[in-house]
Amino acid sequence: MRKGEILGVQWQHVKTTAGVIDLPAHIAKTGTARQVVLTSRLAAILDMLQAVQRKARKLDDDADLPGTGYPFGNEIGEQVKDIKKAWLLTCRRAKIAGISTICGARPDPGCSKCRA
Repeated sequence: MRKGEILGVQWQHVKTTAGVIDLPAHIAKTGTARQVVLTSRLAAILDMLQAVQRKARKLDDDADLPGTGYPFGNEIGEQVKDIKKAWLLTCRRAKIAGISTICGARPDPGCSKCRA
């Protein structure tokens, strides 16, 4: 999945019992709807994100989240459009200083930003 597709996924597209994300055509870069298979790791991450969003919304553990919420959004399920801004806010909330890029968390020798 591409970054824009990931950020556009809503809870209504996530079908955990079927083990897929239904990616609608209007989100897909190609303009063609498709299904993305959930790996066990991604399913676990989605479970964790549901728990975080339920807690932030003060919902019961078994309560349904709004279908229009964004699994890969902020802590209450609002859409995140800018990964860089979200990263900086996350670092600030976690009181992590000195990492201004995602690359800074795990430098990649092939990345020109990491070598700078």
